[in-house]
Amino acid sequence: MPSHIQEQQIGFYFALNEITCDALERDEDGALIKQLDQIQASAWQNLRDALPTLPEWMIHDEATGGRFCPYELCAKDLETPEVDGMAAFSVSIARDSEIDDPMALKAFKLAAIDAYQKAAEAHGGTARYLSAELYTVQHVTELKRIDV
Repeated sequence: MPSHIQEQQIGFYFALNEITCDALERDEDGALIKQLDQIQASAWQNLRDALPTLPEWMIHDEATGGRFCPYELCAKDLETPEVDGMAAFSVSIARDSEIDDPMALKAFKLAAIDAYQKAAEAHGGTARYLSAELYTVQHVTELKRIDV
């Protein structure tokens, strides 16, 4: 069965202020989530500013001889998942093919960690890297003989 990757997305997850999902549920006045959303928004902006400066963010285009960015910075999850007991806030990168450059992945991870730590510090909080998650969409083609 031939298949090919249509898209890959890698999410980097962070604990902000060591907040659990239970603590978020008990946040009746919304003050806690407001602070966490500020950290998330600042981290997102920090990352948007930093990524174009990374050599790994741009690749050489054989056809034109120029450079282009094959990656897209994706919005945060609509829901806050739980990772290792913590409420996990995330940022993702996506590509319409396999994300197969280990140097680029390491650079993205380090840039995300830096962006979250700077954002948390700016808002009087903390950020701790939890994990990364790979999401793959594959196109599968199947041909089989059938009796009709």
